[in-house]
Amino acid sequence: VSLILLYVDDILHIYKGINGGETVRNRLHTLLGKHGLPALTCHKLTPDNTISFLGLNIALLSGHRFYVSQPGYITALVANFPPANGKSIRKRESPLPSDFSTRKVEEDDNVLLGETSKSMYLKWVQTLAWTTRSRPDMCCAVAHKQTNCANPRVIDILDLEHMVGYLASTPNKGIVIDIDEWKLTLFVDVAWATHWDRKSHTGGVVTIGSKRLVPVIWRSGKQKVVAASSTEGELIGLSDYLDLVLLTRSYLEFLMMKVELPIN
Repeated sequence: VSLILLYVDDILHIYKGINGGETVRNRLHTLLGKHGLPALTCHKLTPDNTISFLGLNIALLSGHRFYVSQPGYITALVANFPPANGKSIRKRESPLPSDFSTRKVEEDDNVLLGETSKSMYLKWVQTLAWTTRSRPDMCCAVAHKQTNCANPRVIDILDLEHMVGYLASTPNKGIVIDIDEWKLTLFVDVAWATHWDRKSHTGGVVTIGSKRLVPVIWRSGKQKVVAASSTEGELIGLSDYLDLVLLTRSYLEFLMMKVELPIN
């Protein structure tokens, strides 16, 4: 059995069997040679050798477990981010300030950014968004800052610096993939009326497993309508994010995995 993931000129080959990988690889080399193209540069995942695919660092742990992270990308991000005070980035313990939803923004911090600062803000919001590929803990913070891209303020760029400070203190954090059962669970939570226009914010994650829950798909975003109550907000969030678990089920069935029912 072989699965090949292709993105532009990057290939991730997942195979079962001792000779399965070599057979497919040799065939690809032969086909490339017929068209005058060079052979593929291959890196094999072993306990002593990690591999990189689309910026994701994949490591093989004991017990056939995997660890997915982005330490190289995050280290470069922290090194290149320009702090507001011109000094080094201060390490933080959370993606956003603990009083983020209740704080009173000072008048000087509520000023709109100029065009140059706005361009920098947009650049760094998208740069930080790339970390959410292996960091569900960054999703909510990034999603909140993305809602302010049209009219970012001074406080928004200070929040970006706080997020970078959190990454500076957790550059190696990632996801351990250790699946015990093919059991799907959808978790959804809503922060009611947390945005300036009274719209709520939804976060959701789909996990695989029973005792060891492995996050496989996650999302965080502003709701499109104003909920009249926290209960209504929860129902809207569940309705919006139900597709996550259905999508995950479709992926697993395509890979010929038998998903246990019912889905929680």
